[in-house]
Amino acid sequence: MSRPADEQPSVSPARPADSAGGVPVAAEDARSSEDEVRSSEDGARSLEGEARPFGEAVVVGAGVAGLLAARALSDSFRRVTLVERDRLGTGRAPRSGVPQAHHIHALTTRGGALIEAMFPGFRQELSEAGAPVFDAGADARALFADGWAPRSGTMGVRLQAFTRPFLEFHLRRRVVALPGVRLRDGCRVVGLDTARGRVTGVTAHDRSTDPGVRDADAGTGTGVRDADVGTGTGTGTGVRDADVGTGTGTGVRNTGTGAAGRNAGTFVLKADLVVVAAGRSSHLPTWLADLGLPHPRETVLDAPVGYASRLYDNPGGRWPDWVLMVEFLQAPSVRRGCFATRVEEGRFFVTLQGVGDDRPPHGDEGFAEFAGSLRAPLADVLAPLRPRTSPRTYALTGNRRLAYHRLRRWPDGLVALGDAVCVFNPVYGQGMGVAALEAALLREVLAPHARRAAALPGASPSPSPYASLPPGVTRRFQRRLARLTLEPWLLSTSTDWGWQQRAPSLPHRMALWYLRGVLRASTTEPEVYTRFVRVLNMLSRPTALLHPRVVTKVLAGGLPTRARVRTRTRVRPRARTRRRARSGTARGAGGGAEQVGPGP
Repeated sequence: MSRPADEQPSVSPARPADSAGGVPVAAEDARSSEDEVRSSEDGARSLEGEARPFGEAVVVGAGVAGLLAARALSDSFRRVTLVERDRLGTGRAPRSGVPQAHHIHALTTRGGALIEAMFPGFRQELSEAGAPVFDAGADARALFADGWAPRSGTMGVRLQAFTRPFLEFHLRRRVVALPGVRLRDGCRVVGLDTARGRVTGVTAHDRSTDPGVRDADAGTGTGVRDADVGTGTGTGTGVRDADVGTGTGTGVRNTGTGAAGRNAGTFVLKADLVVVAAGRSSHLPTWLADLGLPHPRETVLDAPVGYASRLYDNPGGRWPDWVLMVEFLQAPSVRRGCFATRVEEGRFFVTLQGVGDDRPPHGDEGFAEFAGSLRAPLADVLAPLRPRTSPRTYALTGNRRLAYHRLRRWPDGLVALGDAVCVFNPVYGQGMGVAALEAALLREVLAPHARRAAALPGASPSPSPYASLPPGVTRRFQRRLARLTLEPWLLSTSTDWGWQQRAPSLPHRMALWYLRGVLRASTTEPEVYTRFVRVLNMLSRPTALLHPRVVTKVLAGGLPTRARVRTRTRVRPRARTRRRARSGTARGAGGGAEQVGPGP
Protein backbone atom coordinates (compact mmCIF):
# COMPACT_ATOMS: atom_id res chain seq x y z
CA MET A 1 0.00 0.00 0.00
CA SER A 2 1.46 3.35 -0.99
CA ARG A 3 1.82 6.09 1.59
CA PRO A 4 0.08 9.44 1.31
CA ALA A 5 2.37 12.07 -0.12
CA ASP A 6 2.30 14.18 3.03
CA GLU A 7 3.36 11.24 5.19
CA GLN A 8 6.44 10.14 3.27
CA PRO A 9 9.69 10.36 5.25
CA SER A 10 12.02 12.88 3.69
CA VAL A 11 14.47 11.15 1.39
CA SER A 12 17.02 12.87 -0.74
CA PRO A 13 17.26 11.92 -4.41
CA ALA A 14 19.43 8.90 -5.09
CA ARG A 15 22.17 8.83 -7.66
CA PRO A 16 24.59 6.12 -8.69
CA ALA A 17 27.81 5.81 -6.78
CA ASP A 18 30.99 5.98 -8.78
CA SER A 19 32.09 2.59 -7.60
CA ALA A 20 31.79 0.11 -4.81
CA GLY A 21 35.13 -1.53 -4.52
CA GLY A 22 35.30 -1.65 -8.30
CA VAL A 23 31.70 -2.90 -8.60
CA PRO A 24 29.01 -0.40 -9.69
CA VAL A 25 26.06 0.01 -7.36
CA ALA A 26 22.65 0.39 -9.04
CA ALA A 27 21.34 3.94 -9.21
CA GLU A 28 18.02 3.04 -7.66
CA ASP A 29 19.78 1.76 -4.54
CA ALA A 30 22.47 4.38 -4.08
CA ARG A 31 22.07 7.42 -1.86
CA SER A 32 25.34 9.32 -1.68
CA SER A 33 26.48 11.20 1.38
CA GLU A 34 27.02 14.28 -0.79
CA ASP A 35 23.34 14.24 -1.73
CA GLU A 36 22.44 13.90 1.94
CA VAL A 37 24.54 16.92 2.86
CA ARG A 38 23.14 19.00 0.01
CA SER A 39 19.53 18.11 0.81
CA SER A 40 20.01 18.71 4.52
CA GLU A 41 21.76 22.04 3.98
CA ASP A 42 18.83 23.18 1.86
CA GLY A 43 16.55 22.34 4.79
CA ALA A 44 18.86 24.08 7.25
CA ARG A 45 18.64 27.27 5.20
CA SER A 46 14.88 27.02 4.80
CA LEU A 47 14.09 29.51 7.59
CA GLU A 48 17.33 31.44 7.46
CA GLY A 49 16.67 35.14 7.80
CA GLU A 50 12.99 34.64 8.64
CA ALA A 51 11.27 35.38 11.94
CA ARG A 52 10.87 32.61 14.49
CA PRO A 53 7.10 32.89 14.82
CA PHE A 54 6.51 30.44 17.66
CA GLY A 55 7.12 31.24 21.29
CA GLU A 56 8.41 28.63 23.71
CA ALA A 57 9.51 25.02 23.30
CA VAL A 58 10.69 22.62 26.00
CA VAL A 59 12.83 19.55 25.31
CA VAL A 60 12.87 16.87 28.01
CA GLY A 61 16.32 15.30 27.94
CA ALA A 62 19.66 16.70 26.79
CA GLY A 63 21.13 13.56 25.29
CA VAL A 64 21.92 13.29 21.60
CA ALA A 65 18.26 13.06 20.54
CA GLY A 66 17.29 16.00 22.75
CA LEU A 67 20.16 18.18 21.58
CA LEU A 68 19.38 17.53 17.92
CA ALA A 69 15.69 18.21 18.56
CA ALA A 70 16.61 21.54 20.17
CA ARG A 71 18.58 22.45 17.07
CA ALA A 72 15.57 21.65 14.89
CA LEU A 73 13.25 23.72 17.09
CA SER A 74 15.59 26.71 17.14
CA ASP A 75 14.62 27.47 13.53
CA SER A 76 10.98 28.07 14.47
CA PHE A 77 10.83 28.95 18.19
CA ARG A 78 11.94 32.11 19.93
CA ARG A 79 13.16 30.20 22.96
CA VAL A 80 14.02 26.53 23.46
CA THR A 81 14.67 25.16 26.95
CA LEU A 82 16.41 21.83 27.45
CA VAL A 83 15.58 20.18 30.77
CA GLU A 84 18.09 17.53 31.84
CA ARG A 85 17.93 15.31 34.90
CA ASP A 86 21.71 14.96 35.27
CA ARG A 87 23.91 17.74 36.55
CA LEU A 88 26.29 18.61 33.69
CA GLY A 89 29.74 19.89 34.56
CA THR A 90 32.60 21.33 32.57
CA GLY A 91 34.36 18.02 31.97
CA ARG A 92 33.71 15.03 29.74
CA ALA A 93 33.10 12.37 32.36
CA PRO A 94 30.41 9.73 31.70
CA ARG A 95 27.09 10.60 33.33
CA SER A 96 24.63 8.31 35.03
CA GLY A 97 21.68 9.17 32.79
CA VAL A 98 23.35 7.74 29.67
CA PRO A 99 23.35 3.92 29.72
CA GLN A 100 25.89 3.79 26.88
CA ALA A 101 28.24 6.40 28.36
CA HIS A 102 31.08 3.88 28.81
CA HIS A 103 30.82 2.29 25.36
CA ILE A 104 31.87 3.01 21.79
CA HIS A 105 29.90 5.41 19.61
CA ALA A 106 30.23 6.16 15.93
CA LEU A 107 28.58 8.52 13.49
CA THR A 108 27.32 6.69 10.44
CA THR A 109 27.48 8.35 7.05
CA ARG A 110 23.89 9.50 6.82
CA GLY A 111 23.59 10.54 10.45
CA GLY A 112 26.90 12.36 10.23
CA ALA A 113 25.81 14.22 7.09
CA LEU A 114 22.57 15.36 8.73
CA ILE A 115 24.36 16.58 11.85
CA GLU A 116 26.94 18.33 9.69
CA ALA A 117 24.12 20.17 7.91
CA MET A 118 22.70 21.28 11.26
CA PHE A 119 26.13 22.32 12.59
CA PRO A 120 28.47 23.13 9.68
CA GLY A 121 32.04 22.11 10.42
CA PHE A 122 31.04 19.73 13.21
CA ARG A 123 32.80 16.68 11.79
CA GLN A 124 35.95 18.71 11.21
CA GLU A 125 35.73 19.97 14.79
CA LEU A 126 35.61 16.41 16.09
CA SER A 127 38.40 15.39 13.75
CA GLU A 128 40.65 18.23 14.90
CA ALA A 129 39.97 17.13 18.49
CA GLY A 130 41.29 13.68 17.56
CA ALA A 131 38.26 11.64 16.44
CA PRO A 132 39.28 9.95 13.17
CA VAL A 133 37.10 9.98 10.05
CA PHE A 134 37.59 6.82 8.03
CA ASP A 135 36.21 4.85 5.11
CA ALA A 136 34.23 1.67 5.73
CA GLY A 137 35.95 0.00 2.79
CA ALA A 138 39.59 1.05 2.90
CA ASP A 139 40.00 1.50 6.67
CA ALA A 140 37.78 -1.19 8.22
CA ARG A 141 37.93 -4.96 8.55
CA ALA A 142 34.83 -7.12 9.04
CA LEU A 143 34.78 -10.79 10.00
CA PHE A 144 31.61 -12.85 9.43
CA ALA A 145 30.83 -16.46 10.26
CA ASP A 146 32.11 -17.53 6.83
CA GLY A 147 35.24 -15.37 6.75
CA TRP A 148 36.56 -11.86 6.22
CA ALA A 149 34.76 -9.39 4.00
CA PRO A 150 36.78 -8.34 0.94
CA ARG A 151 38.94 -5.28 1.44
CA SER A 152 38.71 -3.65 -1.95
CA GLY A 153 39.51 0.02 -1.59
CA THR A 154 37.50 3.13 -0.83
CA MET A 155 33.77 2.54 -0.49
CA GLY A 156 32.64 6.14 -0.01
CA VAL A 157 30.98 5.32 3.31
CA ARG A 158 32.54 7.60 5.92
CA LEU A 159 32.45 6.83 9.63
CA GLN A 160 33.74 8.62 12.72
CA ALA A 161 34.29 7.02 16.12
CA PHE A 162 34.57 8.57 19.60
CA THR A 163 33.50 8.20 23.20
CA ARG A 164 30.00 9.33 24.19
CA PRO A 165 31.10 12.09 26.63
CA PHE A 166 33.36 13.53 23.90
CA LEU A 167 30.46 13.72 21.43
CA GLU A 168 27.98 15.18 23.93
CA PHE A 169 30.45 17.83 25.07
CA HIS A 170 31.00 19.17 21.55
CA LEU A 171 27.36 18.83 20.51
CA ARG A 172 26.03 20.47 23.68
CA ARG A 173 28.44 23.37 23.28
CA ARG A 174 27.13 23.98 19.76
CA VAL A 175 23.49 23.78 20.83
CA VAL A 176 23.63 26.16 23.80
CA ALA A 177 25.40 28.71 21.60
CA LEU A 178 22.31 28.95 19.39
CA PRO A 179 20.16 32.08 19.82
CA GLY A 180 17.33 31.50 22.27
CA VAL A 181 18.48 28.06 23.47
CA ARG A 182 19.07 27.53 27.18
CA LEU A 183 19.76 24.53 29.37
CA ARG A 184 18.37 23.64 32.79
CA ASP A 185 20.35 20.72 34.16
CA GLY A 186 19.85 18.96 37.47
CA CYS A 187 16.06 19.13 36.96
CA ARG A 188 13.68 16.19 36.63
CA VAL A 189 10.42 16.53 34.72
CA VAL A 190 7.61 14.94 36.73
CA GLY A 191 4.58 15.52 34.51
CA LEU A 192 2.86 17.39 31.72
CA ASP A 193 0.76 20.52 32.14
CA THR A 194 -2.38 20.72 30.01
CA ALA A 195 -5.25 23.05 29.22
CA ARG A 196 -8.22 22.43 26.92
CA GLY A 197 -6.82 19.07 25.87
CA ARG A 198 -3.48 20.52 24.82
CA VAL A 199 -0.07 20.14 26.46
CA THR A 200 1.00 23.60 27.62
CA GLY A 201 4.22 22.84 29.45
CA VAL A 202 5.92 20.59 31.98
CA THR A 203 6.14 20.37 35.74
CA ALA A 204 9.70 19.80 36.90
CA HIS A 205 11.57 19.36 40.14
CA ASP A 206 14.95 20.91 40.84
CA ARG A 207 17.20 18.15 42.18
CA SER A 208 19.54 20.52 43.99
CA THR A 209 19.45 23.86 45.79
CA ASP A 210 20.73 25.57 42.63
CA PRO A 211 18.11 25.83 39.88
CA GLY A 212 21.04 25.47 37.50
CA VAL A 213 19.95 27.48 34.47
CA ARG A 214 23.29 28.03 32.78
CA ASP A 215 25.35 27.06 29.80
CA ALA A 216 26.41 23.44 29.88
CA ASP A 217 30.10 24.30 29.94
CA ALA A 218 29.91 27.18 32.40
CA GLY A 219 30.43 24.96 35.42
CA THR A 220 28.88 27.49 37.81
CA GLY A 221 25.91 29.80 38.02
CA THR A 222 22.87 30.47 40.13
CA GLY A 223 19.31 31.05 39.03
CA VAL A 224 18.56 32.20 35.52
CA ARG A 225 21.04 33.82 33.15
CA ASP A 226 20.79 37.61 32.89
CA ALA A 227 19.63 37.36 29.29
CA ASP A 228 16.60 35.42 30.47
CA VAL A 229 15.91 37.29 33.69
CA GLY A 230 16.54 40.94 32.97
CA THR A 231 16.59 42.94 36.20
CA GLY A 232 14.38 43.64 39.14
CA THR A 233 12.28 41.48 41.44
CA GLY A 234 8.88 39.86 41.35
CA THR A 235 7.92 39.65 37.71
CA GLY A 236 11.03 41.56 36.69
CA THR A 237 11.87 42.47 33.13
CA GLY A 238 12.36 39.47 30.90
CA VAL A 239 10.66 36.96 33.21
CA ARG A 240 7.16 35.72 32.40
CA ASP A 241 4.54 35.61 35.18
CA ALA A 242 4.00 31.94 34.45
CA ASP A 243 7.62 31.28 35.30
CA VAL A 244 7.92 33.11 38.61
CA GLY A 245 4.46 33.15 40.14
CA THR A 246 3.66 36.31 42.09
CA GLY A 247 6.33 36.28 44.75
CA THR A 248 9.74 37.90 44.86
CA GLY A 249 12.96 36.64 43.42
CA THR A 250 14.98 36.80 40.21
CA GLY A 251 13.68 33.85 38.31
CA VAL A 252 14.14 31.30 41.08
CA ARG A 253 10.69 29.89 40.93
CA ASN A 254 10.52 27.95 44.18
CA THR A 255 10.04 31.15 46.19
CA GLY A 256 7.03 33.39 46.71
CA THR A 257 3.36 32.55 46.74
CA GLY A 258 2.75 31.72 43.08
CA ALA A 259 2.45 28.34 41.40
CA ALA A 260 6.16 27.73 41.84
CA GLY A 261 6.05 28.43 45.55
CA ARG A 262 3.61 25.68 46.45
CA ASN A 263 6.25 22.95 46.57
CA ALA A 264 9.91 23.74 47.20
CA GLY A 265 11.96 22.90 44.15
CA THR A 266 8.94 22.26 41.91
CA PHE A 267 8.22 24.63 39.05
CA VAL A 268 6.33 24.87 35.78
CA LEU A 269 7.79 25.65 32.37
CA LYS A 270 5.13 26.89 29.96
CA ALA A 271 5.57 25.90 26.32
CA ASP A 272 3.84 25.94 22.97
CA LEU A 273 5.50 22.60 22.20
CA VAL A 274 6.98 19.91 24.46
CA VAL A 275 9.39 17.37 22.98
CA VAL A 276 10.03 14.25 25.07
CA ALA A 277 13.50 12.90 24.29
CA ALA A 278 14.23 11.37 27.68
CA GLY A 279 15.55 8.04 26.43
CA ARG A 280 14.50 4.51 27.23
CA SER A 281 13.70 5.45 30.84
CA SER A 282 11.13 8.04 29.76
CA HIS A 283 8.02 8.29 31.94
CA LEU A 284 5.82 9.46 29.08
CA PRO A 285 3.42 6.47 29.31
CA THR A 286 2.77 7.37 32.95
CA TRP A 287 2.31 11.05 32.15
CA LEU A 288 -0.19 10.19 29.43
CA ALA A 289 -2.00 7.88 31.84
CA ASP A 290 -2.31 10.81 34.25
CA LEU A 291 -4.13 12.61 31.43
CA GLY A 292 -6.53 9.70 30.98
CA LEU A 293 -4.86 8.23 27.91
CA PRO A 294 -4.17 4.50 27.52
CA HIS A 295 -0.77 2.88 27.59
CA PRO A 296 0.52 2.57 24.02
CA ARG A 297 0.98 -0.85 22.54
CA GLU A 298 4.50 -2.00 23.34
CA THR A 299 6.45 -4.38 21.12
CA VAL A 300 9.52 -6.03 22.65
CA LEU A 301 12.12 -8.39 21.24
CA ASP A 302 14.77 -9.23 23.79
CA ALA A 303 18.32 -9.96 22.67
CA PRO A 304 20.46 -12.16 24.96
CA VAL A 305 23.55 -10.15 24.01
CA GLY A 306 25.88 -8.50 26.49
CA TYR A 307 29.12 -6.64 26.07
CA ALA A 308 32.08 -5.19 27.94
CA SER A 309 34.06 -2.12 26.89
CA ARG A 310 37.46 -0.77 27.76
CA LEU A 311 39.53 2.24 26.74
CA TYR A 312 43.26 1.90 26.05
CA ASP A 313 46.22 4.26 25.65
CA ASN A 314 48.76 3.60 22.92
CA PRO A 315 52.13 4.65 24.36
CA GLY A 316 54.06 3.22 21.42
CA GLY A 317 52.02 5.13 18.86
CA ARG A 318 51.95 2.19 16.43
CA TRP A 319 48.60 1.32 14.90
CA PRO A 320 47.31 -1.58 12.80
CA ASP A 321 46.55 -0.95 9.13
CA TRP A 322 42.88 -0.43 9.92
CA VAL A 323 40.91 2.07 12.00
CA LEU A 324 37.97 -0.23 12.75
CA MET A 325 37.75 -4.00 13.15
CA VAL A 326 34.47 -5.86 13.71
CA GLU A 327 33.79 -9.53 14.34
CA PHE A 328 30.04 -9.89 13.86
CA LEU A 329 27.92 -12.10 16.06
CA GLN A 330 25.91 -14.45 13.89
CA ALA A 331 23.31 -16.93 15.05
CA PRO A 332 23.53 -19.71 15.80
CA SER A 333 27.26 -20.43 15.57
CA VAL A 334 29.21 -17.22 16.25
CA ARG A 335 28.42 -16.32 19.85
CA ARG A 336 31.42 -14.09 20.52
CA GLY A 337 32.49 -10.96 18.69
CA CYS A 338 34.13 -7.58 19.05
CA PHE A 339 34.17 -3.97 17.92
CA ALA A 340 37.54 -2.24 18.11
CA THR A 341 38.41 1.23 16.84
CA ARG A 342 40.61 4.26 17.29
CA VAL A 343 38.94 7.21 19.04
CA GLU A 344 39.88 10.73 20.12
CA GLU A 345 43.19 11.70 21.72
CA GLY A 346 45.09 8.79 20.20
CA ARG A 347 43.26 6.15 22.22
CA PHE A 348 41.85 2.75 21.37
CA PHE A 349 38.37 1.55 22.34
CA VAL A 350 37.42 -2.12 22.50
CA THR A 351 34.01 -3.68 23.02
CA LEU A 352 33.71 -7.44 23.48
CA GLN A 353 30.32 -9.00 22.72
CA GLY A 354 28.81 -12.31 23.72
CA VAL A 355 25.51 -14.17 23.74
CA GLY A 356 23.95 -15.86 26.77
CA ASP A 357 26.57 -17.69 28.81
CA ASP A 358 29.25 -16.38 26.44
CA ARG A 359 28.91 -12.79 27.61
CA PRO A 360 32.26 -11.20 28.46
CA PRO A 361 33.19 -11.06 32.16
CA HIS A 362 33.88 -8.03 34.34
CA GLY A 363 37.51 -8.37 35.42
CA ASP A 364 40.81 -7.59 33.74
CA GLU A 365 41.91 -11.20 33.39
CA GLY A 366 38.58 -12.34 32.02
CA PHE A 367 38.55 -9.48 29.51
CA ALA A 368 41.96 -10.49 28.16
CA GLU A 369 41.01 -14.18 28.00
CA PHE A 370 37.81 -13.38 26.13
CA ALA A 371 39.73 -11.25 23.60
CA GLY A 372 42.13 -14.14 23.07
CA SER A 373 39.26 -16.53 22.33
CA LEU A 374 38.08 -14.59 19.28
CA ARG A 375 38.85 -15.53 15.70
CA ALA A 376 39.84 -11.92 15.00
CA PRO A 377 43.45 -11.12 16.05
CA LEU A 378 42.35 -8.68 18.74
CA ALA A 379 44.62 -10.04 21.47
CA ASP A 380 47.71 -9.27 19.36
CA VAL A 381 46.49 -5.72 18.83
CA LEU A 382 45.91 -5.17 22.56
CA ALA A 383 49.25 -6.61 23.68
CA PRO A 384 51.29 -3.36 23.39
CA LEU A 385 48.46 -1.12 24.63
CA ARG A 386 47.93 0.12 28.19
CA PRO A 387 44.44 -0.11 29.75
CA ARG A 388 43.08 3.30 30.70
CA THR A 389 39.78 2.15 32.24
CA SER A 390 38.40 -0.96 33.85
CA PRO A 391 36.02 -3.11 31.78
CA ARG A 392 32.44 -1.83 31.93
CA THR A 393 29.64 -4.25 31.09
CA TYR A 394 26.15 -3.77 29.68
CA ALA A 395 23.38 -6.24 28.94
CA LEU A 396 20.15 -4.29 28.26
CA THR A 397 20.24 -4.88 24.53
CA GLY A 398 16.59 -5.60 23.78
CA ASN A 399 14.49 -3.86 21.13
CA ARG A 400 11.40 -1.93 22.26
CA ARG A 401 8.86 0.08 20.30
CA LEU A 402 5.97 2.12 21.70
CA ALA A 403 3.12 2.69 19.25
CA TYR A 404 2.19 6.25 20.20
CA HIS A 405 1.10 6.77 16.60
CA ARG A 406 -1.72 4.26 17.11
CA LEU A 407 -3.34 5.98 20.07
CA ARG A 408 -6.83 7.17 19.15
CA ARG A 409 -6.15 10.47 20.91
CA TRP A 410 -2.88 12.35 20.94
CA PRO A 411 -2.59 15.74 22.65
CA ASP A 412 -1.61 18.78 20.63
CA GLY A 413 1.58 20.46 21.80
CA LEU A 414 3.43 17.19 22.45
CA VAL A 415 5.85 15.05 20.45
CA ALA A 416 8.11 12.17 21.47
CA LEU A 417 11.19 10.87 19.70
CA GLY A 418 14.46 9.02 20.17
CA ASP A 419 14.66 6.08 22.55
CA ALA A 420 11.54 7.38 24.28
CA VAL A 421 9.67 5.92 21.29
CA CYS A 422 11.85 3.25 19.70
CA VAL A 423 14.85 1.49 21.25
CA PHE A 424 17.15 -0.53 19.01
CA ASN A 425 19.66 -3.12 20.12
CA PRO A 426 22.69 -0.82 20.64
CA VAL A 427 25.01 -3.46 19.21
CA TYR A 428 23.99 -2.32 15.71
CA GLY A 429 24.82 1.36 16.26
CA GLN A 430 21.61 2.79 14.78
CA GLY A 431 20.50 5.10 17.58
CA MET A 432 22.35 8.34 16.78
CA GLY A 433 21.72 8.09 13.04
CA VAL A 434 18.00 7.59 13.61
CA ALA A 435 17.98 10.50 16.10
CA ALA A 436 19.43 12.75 13.39
CA LEU A 437 16.76 11.60 10.94
CA GLU A 438 14.06 12.31 13.53
CA ALA A 439 15.37 15.82 14.19
CA ALA A 440 15.42 16.51 10.45
CA LEU A 441 11.84 15.24 10.22
CA LEU A 442 10.76 17.50 13.10
CA ARG A 443 12.21 20.54 11.37
CA GLU A 444 10.59 19.50 8.09
CA VAL A 445 7.16 19.15 9.72
CA LEU A 446 7.40 22.50 11.51
CA ALA A 447 8.88 24.54 8.65
CA PRO A 448 5.75 25.13 6.51
CA HIS A 449 3.70 26.15 9.55
CA ALA A 450 6.47 28.50 10.67
CA ARG A 451 6.60 30.11 7.23
CA ARG A 452 2.85 30.61 7.13
CA ALA A 453 2.80 32.05 10.65
CA ALA A 454 5.72 34.36 9.90
CA ALA A 455 4.00 35.62 6.75
CA LEU A 456 0.88 36.78 8.59
CA PRO A 457 0.55 40.58 8.90
CA GLY A 458 2.00 41.72 12.20
CA ALA A 459 3.11 38.20 13.07
CA SER A 460 4.97 37.86 16.36
CA PRO A 461 5.47 35.15 18.95
CA SER A 462 2.07 34.58 20.47
CA PRO A 463 1.67 35.02 24.23
CA SER A 464 -0.96 32.29 24.17
CA PRO A 465 0.07 28.62 24.28
CA TYR A 466 -3.05 27.72 22.30
CA ALA A 467 -2.46 29.72 19.13
CA SER A 468 0.95 28.60 17.87
CA LEU A 469 0.89 25.29 16.03
CA PRO A 470 -2.32 24.23 14.27
CA PRO A 471 -4.22 21.27 15.75
CA GLY A 472 -3.09 17.85 14.57
CA VAL A 473 0.50 18.76 13.67
CA THR A 474 2.07 16.76 16.49
CA ARG A 475 -0.12 13.74 15.78
CA ARG A 476 0.98 13.77 12.15
CA PHE A 477 4.59 13.97 13.29
CA GLN A 478 4.20 10.84 15.44
CA ARG A 479 2.74 8.93 12.50
CA ARG A 480 5.56 9.96 10.20
CA LEU A 481 8.08 9.12 12.91
CA ALA A 482 6.67 5.59 13.07
CA ARG A 483 7.24 5.17 9.35
CA LEU A 484 10.74 6.60 9.58
CA THR A 485 11.80 4.17 12.33
CA LEU A 486 10.20 1.10 10.77
CA GLU A 487 13.07 0.05 8.51
CA PRO A 488 15.80 0.40 11.18
CA TRP A 489 13.52 -1.50 13.55
CA LEU A 490 13.02 -4.36 11.10
CA LEU A 491 16.76 -4.53 10.39
CA SER A 492 17.62 -4.77 14.07
CA THR A 493 14.91 -7.25 15.03
CA SER A 494 15.42 -9.45 11.97
CA THR A 495 18.96 -10.08 13.16
CA ASP A 496 17.97 -10.69 16.78
CA TRP A 497 15.38 -13.31 15.86
CA GLY A 498 18.30 -15.68 15.36
CA TRP A 499 19.03 -15.83 19.08
CA GLN A 500 15.55 -16.96 20.09
CA GLN A 501 14.36 -20.54 20.55
CA ARG A 502 10.93 -21.02 19.02
CA ALA A 503 9.88 -20.56 15.40
CA PRO A 504 8.40 -17.16 14.53
CA SER A 505 6.04 -16.30 11.73
CA LEU A 506 6.96 -17.25 8.19
CA PRO A 507 7.96 -13.67 7.17
CA HIS A 508 10.42 -13.43 10.04
CA ARG A 509 11.84 -16.85 9.29
CA MET A 510 12.34 -15.94 5.64
CA ALA A 511 14.00 -12.63 6.56
CA LEU A 512 16.39 -14.41 8.91
CA TRP A 513 17.61 -17.02 6.46
CA TYR A 514 17.94 -14.48 3.67
CA LEU A 515 20.01 -12.21 5.91
CA ARG A 516 22.30 -15.12 6.69
CA GLY A 517 22.70 -15.66 2.97
CA VAL A 518 23.61 -11.99 2.50
CA LEU A 519 26.28 -12.22 5.20
CA ARG A 520 27.67 -15.37 3.61
CA ALA A 521 27.83 -13.74 0.18
CA SER A 522 29.45 -10.65 1.73
CA THR A 523 32.64 -12.63 2.31
CA THR A 524 33.17 -13.30 -1.41
CA GLU A 525 31.16 -10.68 -3.32
CA PRO A 526 32.28 -7.03 -2.97
CA GLU A 527 28.98 -5.72 -4.34
CA VAL A 528 26.93 -7.62 -1.76
CA TYR A 529 29.18 -6.44 1.05
CA THR A 530 29.00 -2.84 -0.15
CA ARG A 531 25.22 -2.94 -0.30
CA PHE A 532 25.11 -4.46 3.19
CA VAL A 533 27.33 -1.68 4.59
CA ARG A 534 25.25 1.00 2.89
CA VAL A 535 22.07 -0.43 4.42
CA LEU A 536 23.69 -0.47 7.88
CA ASN A 537 24.59 3.20 7.39
CA MET A 538 21.06 4.05 6.18
CA LEU A 539 22.41 5.21 2.83
CA SER A 540 20.35 2.56 1.04
CA ARG A 541 17.03 1.03 1.96
CA PRO A 542 16.94 -2.66 2.94
CA THR A 543 15.38 -3.37 -0.46
CA ALA A 544 18.87 -2.79 -1.90
CA LEU A 545 19.63 -6.30 -0.67
CA LEU A 546 16.81 -7.66 -2.85
CA HIS A 547 18.34 -6.52 -6.13
CA PRO A 548 18.34 -9.42 -8.65
CA ARG A 549 22.15 -9.56 -8.68
CA VAL A 550 22.23 -9.86 -4.90
CA VAL A 551 19.47 -12.48 -4.84
CA THR A 552 21.35 -14.53 -7.44
CA LYS A 553 24.57 -14.43 -5.44
CA VAL A 554 22.80 -15.24 -2.19
CA LEU A 555 21.03 -18.25 -3.66
CA ALA A 556 24.23 -19.43 -5.34
CA GLY A 557 25.65 -20.01 -1.89
CA GLY A 558 22.79 -22.33 -0.95
CA LEU A 559 19.85 -21.82 1.35
CA PRO A 560 20.82 -21.26 4.98
CA THR A 561 19.44 -23.76 7.44
CA ARG A 562 16.12 -22.94 9.03
CA ALA A 563 16.39 -21.05 12.30
CA ARG A 564 14.45 -22.12 15.34
CA VAL A 565 13.56 -18.93 17.14
CA ARG A 566 11.54 -17.89 20.15
CA THR A 567 9.74 -14.64 20.82
CA ARG A 568 9.35 -13.06 24.19
CA THR A 569 6.39 -10.80 24.67
CA ARG A 570 5.65 -8.60 27.66
CA VAL A 571 2.18 -7.34 28.34
CA ARG A 572 1.85 -3.96 30.01
CA PRO A 573 -1.45 -2.99 31.66
CA ARG A 574 -3.50 -0.31 30.00
CA ALA A 575 -3.99 2.67 32.26
CA ARG A 576 -7.54 3.73 33.14
CA THR A 577 -9.07 1.94 30.19
CA ARG A 578 -10.92 -1.29 29.68
CA ARG A 579 -9.06 -4.10 27.99
CA ARG A 580 -10.15 -4.92 24.50
CA ALA A 581 -8.93 -7.96 22.68
CA ARG A 582 -9.41 -9.54 19.32
CA SER A 583 -8.06 -12.99 18.54
CA GLY A 584 -5.99 -12.93 21.70
CA THR A 585 -3.95 -9.80 20.80
CA ALA A 586 -4.62 -6.32 22.14
CA ARG A 587 -5.77 -3.92 19.44
CA GLY A 588 -7.05 -0.42 19.11
CA ALA A 589 -5.89 2.61 21.00
CA GLY A 590 -3.57 0.96 23.45
CA GLY A 591 -2.92 -2.13 25.43
CA GLY A 592 -0.21 -4.61 25.85
CA ALA A 593 2.46 -6.02 23.64
CA GLU A 594 2.66 -7.87 20.40
CA GLN A 595 5.11 -10.00 18.51
CA VAL A 596 7.33 -8.10 16.15
CA GLY A 597 5.42 -7.53 12.94
CA PRO A 598 6.00 -5.84 9.63
CA GLY A 599 3.55 -2.96 10.07
CA PRO A 600 4.22 0.40 11.73
